[in-house]
Amino acid sequence: MEEKQMNLQKIDLIFLMRIWLRYCRRFWALALVLALLGSAAMGYTGYQTYTPVYEASVSFTVQMANPLYSGVKAYNNAMAKQLHATFPYILRSAILRQRVAEHLGTDRIPEVDTSVLENSNVFTITARDADPQMAYQVLQAVVEVYPQIADYVVGATNLVVLDDSGVPTEPVRALNLKESMALGAAAGLFVWAVCMFVLTLNRRTVHNEEELKRTLNYPCLGIVPATKVVGRGKGCPLIHTDKGKFGFSESVRLLQMHVQKEMQRKNHKLLMISGATPGEGKTTVAVNLAIAFAKKGHRVLLVDCDMYNPSVFQALKQECSKTMRDYQVGNAEATEIFVKTEVRHLYAMAANVDFKDMESKDLLQRILKVCRSSFDYVILDTPPCSLLVDAAELSDLADCAMMVIRQDYASRSQIVEGVKLLTDNGLALIGCALNGVAGNLAVNGYRYGNGYGYGYGYGSYGYGSKKKDQE
Repeated sequence: MEEKQMNLQKIDLIFLMRIWLRYCRRFWALALVLALLGSAAMGYTGYQTYTPVYEASVSFTVQMANPLYSGVKAYNNAMAKQLHATFPYILRSAILRQRVAEHLGTDRIPEVDTSVLENSNVFTITARDADPQMAYQVLQAVVEVYPQIADYVVGATNLVVLDDSGVPTEPVRALNLKESMALGAAAGLFVWAVCMFVLTLNRRTVHNEEELKRTLNYPCLGIVPATKVVGRGKGCPLIHTDKGKFGFSESVRLLQMHVQKEMQRKNHKLLMISGATPGEGKTTVAVNLAIAFAKKGHRVLLVDCDMYNPSVFQALKQECSKTMRDYQVGNAEATEIFVKTEVRHLYAMAANVDFKDMESKDLLQRILKVCRSSFDYVILDTPPCSLLVDAAELSDLADCAMMVIRQDYASRSQIVEGVKLLTDNGLALIGCALNGVAGNLAVNGYRYGNGYGYGYGYGSYGYGSKKKDQE
């Protein structure tokens, strides 16, 4: 049990990482914008706040002023140790700073630091200030004033200057705009990565079968893995032609078994397939489900009821010369609108009419009534039910319905709303199919793996432009 929980946690973490990477790919332009803004902000701030600091230094030794003791080595060594201990305190004392300020005739004394060479009486004083002349003048004042202050502590001393840097000409730290801009860009990218992580955690979509059951309280009839279609306008993967996609084909066959079992239980023949939003792959599932039924020897009619984005014939890679609209206006015979496909026992029909028009709806109802006796199963591919009313308008013509829900795509509220619209008229929802599942998956104890990503396209439904969401 614990091992199973650990495996589930590992899968969830991997899936969350995939979602995060998907967001990163989708919002890469935002990353670029934030990096540029951060770089520009940090560069401007660094330029505005930069103050050049000049550093002047002087090195000197301290010797006893009394000639009687200056030549005594032991005395000078003892005095050096005493100076080594007291020099920093004298330099930082308030009285020294006051004398230096009086000597310079100013109230502002820049930063002064000191260092002592170990086991010697060699001292170095460093002054830093934005004004190079002031930094150097402070050093000169300290050298002149120090013996007067030290006289009260260690006695009379003389300072012998060993090295003098003079008035500095260049600041110790130059303005580095490249470094500031690089830090700003890194900060912008960090903010972007955090935003993508927050979006990932707040993604209110369906990720797995358990979440699907909790969202709708309907059975999951099948899990269809993501698979790839190379190039645009290539239709969709088909179980009878794409022999290499074993996981995809087997998952569709399992889905067909479960759908048939549910339909036979209540003697249903007309199945409506819909999705909550465009791009969930409902046509892919509908076409392959119809093929799976036909491969079992059942006579199947697949009806394309999506007048805004008719794609059944494109998915089947076949031409459609006559539609239900042609039959309605008298340009086609009834038998001409049923197109025999390359798959044995499978027929397709394009119902490219507006079903909000009662005349068109009544015509389809009459056609479907005849088809009940001619076909074993009739599958209606309808528009997205949460955005358009066409699926709801046709709900009273079908016996049952199945929702196709793409993994991590439509929001849970959209899915619930779509199911509500379908079932408000009493249409029975036999279950759902979780589509476009990434990675390895298990279906009824069988595990299928694939390395593909499936691209679903947005159709032109009149409410937005055509887009392509490639995984």
